[in-house]
Amino acid sequence: MGDADVTLWMAAMIGAAAQVASLCVDPASLSVGAMAAPAGVDCSAKPPAPGQMLSGTVLQVIDGRSVCIAKGPAPSQWVRAELDDSRDASARSAVMAALFAKHLDCVVVSGGSAGVIARCTLGGAPVGQVIDSAANRSAALAWR
Repeated sequence: MGDADVTLWMAAMIGAAAQVASLCVDPASLSVGAMAAPAGVDCSAKPPAPGQMLSGTVLQVIDGRSVCIAKGPAPSQWVRAELDDSRDASARSAVMAALFAKHLDCVVVSGGSAGVIARCTLGGAPVGQVIDSAANRSAALAWR
């Protein structure tokens, strides 16, 4: 298992994007001043063009429609994607319960204002269907 794999595994186990960001520090920046303020999660990697594939692990759920898909361990390597079939923008807990720390396979549909709009699947099932399933809605009620 490589360093990137270990970091992604740790990120999935920790479960908080801010903590993930603190794991992805450049060793050269470790100083008292650098450690005073935690690094922000920017989810700003260059997205693929429409029609291209985007695959990776969801390491940040922004809201009920937008997630960050990791292409590497650092938040600057995460692509912001709006899920084209997620219906309820206020249902962040449902998206967290369904997708956090899961591997998505997506096709970029178009560019968005802060990333891309993507049609994604989880284990072959459309993410909208997974998010809206009765089992996931029950899990989302318990999500904190």
